[in-house]
Amino acid sequence: MKKARLGPSAMLFPMPAVLVGGRGKNGDISFATIAWAGIVNSTPPMVGVGIRKSRLTHALISESGVFSVNVPSSRQALEADYCGLVSGRSEDKVKACGFTIFYGSLKDAPLIEECPFNLECRVERVIELPSHDFFIGEIVESHMDENLMADPKDGFVKIDPLVFLGTHYAGIAGNMGRAFAVGRKLKPKAS
Repeated sequence: MKKARLGPSAMLFPMPAVLVGGRGKNGDISFATIAWAGIVNSTPPMVGVGIRKSRLTHALISESGVFSVNVPSSRQALEADYCGLVSGRSEDKVKACGFTIFYGSLKDAPLIEECPFNLECRVERVIELPSHDFFIGEIVESHMDENLMADPKDGFVKIDPLVFLGTHYAGIAGNMGRAFAVGRKLKPKAS
């Protein structure tokens, strides 16, 4: 199939739409909707998030040295979009979205109870880039809604995480098969 050239692009699909949280020393809390996020190391487990330098969340994470990654379900697109539209400097995102905040092992990493999956992270490294800084955090603890743990094999599928597709949000609830198993159908059969 013929391809159209699009030029340099900061798109790779799908991108997770996560709510990255920070808390300052004075107790200020803010969440930024981030689509540039992903696992970057397995042992110890680490996640990386690209955050625009002008964001309040960037300043709070830089101040405290910890952050949270909260994975909303597709049913939380309204709240996730809102947290990306407004500044925590002028709006109380927690109040507007009706978030319940809790803390785990890291006392300054605010976690959102309404999100089905959460990570607590300690900043290990910051890579300065022209428009964003890339925070690499060691995952100190992860949290998952207990009702999703009834069937651990399918709990993550049931989250139906929100993803960003450049101009739209979507869910990924369709189960296409078990990882590391479905592809075996293409393996040549032993004779």
